[in-house]
Order: sequence, then structure tokens, then C-alpha cells
Amino acid sequence: MALITLPTKFSFGRVNKWGLDRAGNVLRSRYTGSRQAIVYPYAVWTFDGDLIDYPEPEASAIRAFITALEGVGNTFNLPVPGYNGPSGGYVGNGAVNTAAVVGANTLSVKNLPASTKVLIAGEYFMVNGELKMLTADVNTTAGGIGTFNFEPSLRAAAAVNAVVTLQAPYCTMAADDDDVGIFSISPPVRHSVKIKCSEAF
Repeated sequence: MALITLPTKFSFGRVNKWGLDRAGNVLRSRYTGSRQAIVYPYAVWTFDGDLIDYPEPEASAIRAFITALEGVGNTFNLPVPGYNGPSGGYVGNGAVNTAAVVGANTLSVKNLPASTKVLIAGEYFMVNGELKMLTADVNTTAGGIGTFNFEPSLRAAAAVNAVVTLQAPYCTMAADDDDVGIFSISPPVRHSVKIKCSEAF
């Protein structure tokens, strides 16, 4: 798989779906009616959106990008829709303070502003190239260390000093369909295309 660069003017007019696709089973007792849920570790980011309509010559870069994906073959880095960085205005990044194992949902992060609420639940970050969402606010110590509680869990161990990216997070995606390169064209010669994709790793 090759990583295809996103065109500068790549933009969506509408996001129909963005979030985690999970897998689980629910069992219910035929006798008592009690419920038992089995949730598997599987969790991948999925996206479904409509690009804005492009006139020429902007459409040419979009056509080239879509075609270069070769259907489901290649990947691209998709910025998190509607999100660029921490809502509180923090413009830096962090680093892993204590190593974390595969499957962890908690991470100790250093190099943050001291004694403040630096992030809120629902914000995004990246570690090891994996996109995560915070499930709780992050309040830092006087030493600038904060605890990140997040989903989905780590797929790879996070080493001490690994970069924790808070600015412009993205997710590496691949198209879901072989026919991702199909366009619709409407007067006055505007190209439009829909993209459905899922996290690739």
C-alpha cells in the first residue's frame, strides 16, 4: 500500500458519518431476560462524506487523488472532520511520560501546561500514528503531567517520550469500495464525488 497525499483543496460539503465502528454480541437469558454484552477489542474509525463540487482546474487534482487510491488499494491521511486542535487554545503537543502496553486505555502524558485543564472529554489526539478520543477531561499537575483516558485502546505499546500529537490530528484511511473513482458531473461542469473509507493499519 502506498500513502497518497491529500490535495490542498480537499474539502467536504457534508459529512454523513464519522465515528468508531465496533463489534459485539448481546446475549439475553430466555429464562430471566437478563442481558449480557460481549464487546470485542475491534474498533476502527469510519467515514462517509460528500466532497464539495469542484470546477476546473481544481477538479483535476481531486480526480488524480481519487484515481491514485486504486480503489481499496492505497491509503491517505484524513484530518478529523470538524476538528483542528484543543478547544482551550493550547497549541503544543505532549510526550508519553510512562510506557503503556497494548490494550491500554490510559496514558500518562508530560510536557503539558502546568496545573490546568488542558483538554476536555471528546477531544482527539494521536500516539504511535493511532487516532484516539478522550473520554475524560485532562487536568495537569504542577509538573505538567496529565492522565489521558481514551478510546479505542492502544494497538501498539507506547514508549516513553513517544510524541502525543494534539494539533491537527488525522487518521490513516483506505476507501471501502473498489469504485471510489466514480464522479458525477453537473452544469456548469462541476465534479462531485462521495467517499466511504475506514481506518487502515
